[in-house]
Amino acid sequence: ITTNPTILVKEKCNRQTAINRILEHTDKQVFVQTVGFTYEEILADARMLLATFGKEKIAIKIPAHEAGINVIDTLKKEDKTIQILGTAIYSADQAIAAALAGADFVAPYVNRMSAANIDPFKEIAGMR
Repeated sequence: ITTNPTILVKEKCNRQTAINRILEHTDKQVFVQTVGFTYEEILADARMLLATFGKEKIAIKIPAHEAGINVIDTLKKEDKTIQILGTAIYSADQAIAAALAGADFVAPYVNRMSAANIDPFKEIAGMR
């Protein structure tokens, strides 16, 4: 189960309320995406999410751009047991950078790659 900030905004749903509702209906880990654009904003949001919900219940979803990859690195250096998903992956290089920073999972965006005339299957083969 994963959350997406854009969808929550579109649905006019408070993120914390949505996460609590999801957690009430599952004993599985929920992937929660951070918000923010800068290293500081993303890191602060990730820390708030972990403090609020606990690393046993949530995994942190972080966009794998430059600031996000640096946040992944910081969080993993602080606590290797935090589960992190590098999201918004468009290339093998980006997935590999996220993994090297410590991401446990990556989420390639197949539809968006196709729309951008990127061969998603070639990129995913490179990721593997």
